[in-house]
Amino acid sequence: MFPGFNTEIDCAKDRFHIQTEVMGSPDPAILTLVYKAGAIINRVKRNYTEVLGDNPTQEELRYLAERQHRRVIDEIRAEHAAAVDGGEAQGQDEGLEKMIVEFLDFKGPSEGSR
Repeated sequence: MFPGFNTEIDCAKDRFHIQTEVMGSPDPAILTLVYKAGAIINRVKRNYTEVLGDNPTQEELRYLAERQHRRVIDEIRAEHAAAVDGGEAQGQDEGLEKMIVEFLDFKGPSEGSR
């Protein structure tokens, strides 16, 4: 299992630490925590078996974990930019369906369709 992802980002005077890890049994999930000043301010948790089934490869887990990690970073930046501009962030919530479609595109055609 790979160690996960850790990223520090600065938005104006705020610093955020984003941490994503893959958790195995008994609760198989990809967990992303967002910290500000040492406190958890947001949490995203997705059960990866809903997308990958019961026996995902390390490559599949890494791909989904990285996508979730990057999506959370993008959302923080968009929300901060919207707050600075006085508006609302739009179009940043990809949702689970878009993540699944991107994963399937990444994986390519299945063995049965070749």
